Amino acid sequence: GTTFKKNSDWFVKRQVEEYDRADLILSPSNYSRSSFPEHLRRKIVLVPLLGRSKASPRIHKPKGSPFVVGVVGGEPLRKGYLYLLQAWKELALPNAQLKIRSGPVYKRLPALAKLVAEQPSVAIIDYIPDISAFYAECDVFILPSVDDGFGMALFEAMANGVPSITTHNTGASELLTPGRDAVIIDAFSTQQIKDSLLMLYESEEARIRFGANGQATVKGLMDGEIARPYENGIEQLLEAQASLVKTA
Repeated sequence: GTTFKKNSDWFVKRQVEEYDRADLILSPSNYSRSSFPEHLRRKIVLVPLLGRSKASPRIHKPKGSPFVVGVVGGEPLRKGYLYLLQAWKELALPNAQLKIRSGPVYKRLPALAKLVAEQPSVAIIDYIPDISAFYAECDVFILPSVDDGFGMALFEAMANGVPSITTHNTGASELLTPGRDAVIIDAFSTQQIKDSLLMLYESEEARIRFGANGQATVKGLMDGEIARPYENGIEQLLEAQASLVKTA
């Protein structure tokens, strides 16, 4: 229900020239790296992003509380909200809520606005003062991105022990083991979103297992495992700088 706005030619030209001039390019994932032509990929150093991945203990929710699925992201088309909202409508889970932390931009997208308006169980939240409090409410977190260079919100949720679902088009998924740390599905798939949400809705054991494994994996990354790519990038930058000095 909307039209694609192409970037201006001067902007694209400037971006390409910046990449050509660069000695190294930092990329948060292989997913992003693969979007570059081969001659530029050789310059790319992987530097994953963790964001505000502060670990917090899970809070026990009273029995009978609504089953809450949360998602965080400000670009509704790239984050795949269309497919999530379609899946949520078709599932029609009893005593369940979908909470989307996003801005009002979805109102300019007629297909999304219609899906939100016709589902009372969907809430769009503009602002959250304490993101950990939001994750504490969630029984499941989902980031159904169709195009996401990394997706820091995924690691934020996992750090808070929330069992999570994401897609192969989310760069952060490259650091996870599918079926152990998180449920990883194909992008653009309403059916796979439905299947994964239903599985976690019906299985407390699966929610506990994914929540614990995901939290442990993010903690390991935070404790130093993710530092190596940054160190490699800095070493390459210094080596490149030293070569330039010698040439000069």
